[in-house]
Amino acid sequence: MGDETKGVGYIRVSTEDQHLGPEAQRGAIERWVAVTGVEVVEWHTDHGVSGAAPLEKRSGLLAALNAIRLHRAGRLVVASVTAF
Repeated sequence: MGDETKGVGYIRVSTEDQHLGPEAQRGAIERWVAVTGVEVVEWHTDHGVSGAAPLEKRSGLLAALNAIRLHRAGRLVVASVTAF
């Protein structure tokens, strides 16, 4: 089991819509970690990747999952669409 105070941030962007863009997602994650005290130890992004893409097409997600193991992080932190 990983350390719940450590997280790896993951951002996926399949559109150029600024409302859901990488800056907005990162901002939402940063607001959440400020409240919870979780430390984001690494950030990873998949640009132009559909949510329906298979795992092997998501290099950012694969790197994030590897970073969880590397840092023994207890969380993969992503922004929820409902946060916008």
